[in-house]
Amino acid sequence: MNKISATYNETGDYIEVITDAPSGPNKKFHIPNDDMSNRHRITLQQWVSQGNTISPYVAPASPTVEEQAVYDAAAIDRLMADPSTMRAMGKALMLMYNEIRVLKGQAEWSPAQFKSWLKDQIRG
Repeated sequence: MNKISATYNETGDYIEVITDAPSGPNKKFHIPNDDMSNRHRITLQQWVSQGNTISPYVAPASPTVEEQAVYDAAAIDRLMADPSTMRAMGKALMLMYNEIRVLKGQAEWSPAQFKSWLKDQIRG
C-alpha cells in the first residue's frame, strides 16, 4: 500500500492516513497509534522505516466572520427546509413567548394569534 500522507490527530491517539489503495484513490482511514499489533499500524511503521514521516497535527484555522456567517446562514436554510424542525421550533418559540407574556401579566396567545404575530415579524 503506497501512502500519500499520514498525519497525527489532535491528541496523537490516531493517525489519519490517506492512501492510493486499490479500493479507491484518496481513501481516508484512521489507525490507532498505540496498537503496534494492528496490521495497518505495522504497515505504517514499515513505511516510516523507509524514511517517510508522519506529519504533526495542525489545528484548522478559525473561520473569518464572513465565513462563519455563510456557514450559519446555510445551517439555518437547512433547518428551515425541514418542516418537522420548523414545527418544533415554532412550538418552542410560542411556549417561550407565552411564558414571557404571563410574566408580564398578559394573557397567553392562541396558536392562531401567535402565528399571525410571527408572520408580521417575518414580513418586517
